[in-house]
Amino acid sequence: MTKFKFLVFFLLFASGLYAQSGVFILVDVSGSGPSQTIRNEAKAIAQDLVKGKFDAARYSDWEWLNSEGIVADIAKGQTKPLMSAGDYCIMMPFGSKSRYTEYKLMQSNSFPGDFDNFYAANYPRSFRDLVTFREVAQAWTASVAKEIGVREYFIIEVSDVLNDFGSNPPNYSPQEERAIAEYGSSKAKAAKIGTLKATSGGSKNFQIQVRQVDIKDINPPKVKIDSTNLPGNRRILTLLKPTGSKKKPNVHDGDSYSVSWNCVGCDANTKAVVSLKDINNSKNRVKSISTAGRSARFKELKSGTYRATVKVGTVSKSGYVKINAGGGGGFFGVILLLALAAGAGYYIWNNYFRNREKTDDRPGNRPSSTTTEKPTNTDSGLGDFG
Repeated sequence: MTKFKFLVFFLLFASGLYAQSGVFILVDVSGSGPSQTIRNEAKAIAQDLVKGKFDAARYSDWEWLNSEGIVADIAKGQTKPLMSAGDYCIMMPFGSKSRYTEYKLMQSNSFPGDFDNFYAANYPRSFRDLVTFREVAQAWTASVAKEIGVREYFIIEVSDVLNDFGSNPPNYSPQEERAIAEYGSSKAKAAKIGTLKATSGGSKNFQIQVRQVDIKDINPPKVKIDSTNLPGNRRILTLLKPTGSKKKPNVHDGDSYSVSWNCVGCDANTKAVVSLKDINNSKNRVKSISTAGRSARFKELKSGTYRATVKVGTVSKSGYVKINAGGGGGFFGVILLLALAAGAGYYIWNNYFRNREKTDDRPGNRPSSTTTEKPTNTDSGLGDFG
């Protein structure tokens, strides 16, 4: 039963770890490509797709080669955004070998307003690279996604869908080779769910492709996201535990609880202030914790529903948890009581009744057996014949 409780906790915790989703926008910045008009339209289409819309009348020079799932709905005119507030958007140019490392990342707080601003400021403006390293950019999305706690995301790629290494071999680093191998393995799921092709503009194969990616079963190499990837020196704060809402808080048995988080853009000395507030009892006050770590443990808590808040500078994230300080209850409590009762019963039987049986069975304690002596025969053996 202990293993079962741990499994339930782990699954709930793991689902909280990957609560957010994201959209990667990959843009080919090599010099070969379509007219500037088609490039401008591709920019506008990709932005519309993130917001879940597509106007076929406006983009008459484009045709759908395939569309599935949510993209099929968007292609039909339904509004179904690919991201929402709390999700991530990553703008990743690719062309020359290391161009993909110049990606920019943001977490939306007020979609689509902050997304539109981010998109306008970071969509590539220069298309002059002489080569095109496409596969490593695609693979690198998995490493970035893992670092920000995302396991499912969309890729919108604007390109002529070709690798062009020039006259030299790619000479990937070991980390890049591993990223490509992991992303290209059968465990990675990267389904192409939409393809738009330009029908004019001087490029025979200029496309906008949409992929839906699931990386939960692969282990891409770890990457470091630094300040150059975060416009405006932003910090990306993700609350890992608790992840419950006010109406549906996480549940924890016991009077100790750890709040944990991840902070992209924070260095080793960046401190977070962590607080727990009982939302139903203002008199139940818990002292805040200031730490440069990524977790904070609170002890001797009283039962109640708490709002946990992690604040780093001006950025903060909150989640809710219900604390049962008295320990487990409900089904697990009944099982525990039954187990204790069974254990106590066995202990009493083993140490009292069983030992008593053994004691009573010893030779010295056995009751004496009753024997009937045969009468002594005193006659001569002749009986009545004397």
